[in-house]
Amino acid sequence: MIAVRGNDVRYKRPAFVGEISSKVPHYVRIDFSGMAEPRANPEATAMLAHALEQGFNIAIYTTLYGTDVEEAERITALVTKYAKQIEVLCLHLPKSKRKYARL
Repeated sequence: MIAVRGNDVRYKRPAFVGEISSKVPHYVRIDFSGMAEPRANPEATAMLAHALEQGFNIAIYTTLYGTDVEEAERITALVTKYAKQIEVLCLHLPKSKRKYARL
């Protein structure tokens, strides 16, 4: 969802995900994770919605960085509606200032 080349950061857009998802078989799980927080991309929820609407199974690994209440409600609605397609929902929450607990 985020492409980095040196100091140049480019966020992937929903159209890009739509283009990719049209070429990926539906038995492939799409993971929203990586070396960076997927929620840092302002289009993360739109891409999640698109992947779920296309019938893909999903894994989400997140700290919910940058998520406000409205966005959390949108994510909750998607996870509830497409619960059978969510294989992993892993929230990384801080247990101290420098360490994260895995739930």
